[in-house]
Amino acid sequence: MLDKENGSVAFQVPILGFIFENALMQEHFNENYLESEKFPTAIFKGKINDWELIELSEKDQEVNLTGEMTIHGVTNEFSEKGFISIKNNKIDGTTQFKIIVADYGIEIPKIVRNNIAKIVDVNVKLSLKKK
Repeated sequence: MLDKENGSVAFQVPILGFIFENALMQEHFNENYLESEKFPTAIFKGKINDWELIELSEKDQEVNLTGEMTIHGVTNEFSEKGFISIKNNKIDGTTQFKIIVADYGIEIPKIVRNNIAKIVDVNVKLSLKKK
């Protein structure tokens, strides 16, 4: 969701949508660590800073996002760069960031701690159409 009046933005990602190279790691990540049945989505609510200065075009423009990210029932402040453009009457947005799992109360058992990433790379690609 993007409010074109003020740059407010929100999105949610199903935890089961996180994709891993190793299917077994993905299964353990969802069932044991992120408890995706109990916490099915990651949610971002915030804004695109300096929205009033942005003129949407087909060319990717760098933007700064600030707000709050909620994962595993824990909410933290969030600030990251992203890109936004408009093509074929759709607004496209992308961002890449890292999540430190400990910051969101995700506990990894000692026995597998060396095999599980403590920092997860997240790539978000959004395509919004006017409602």
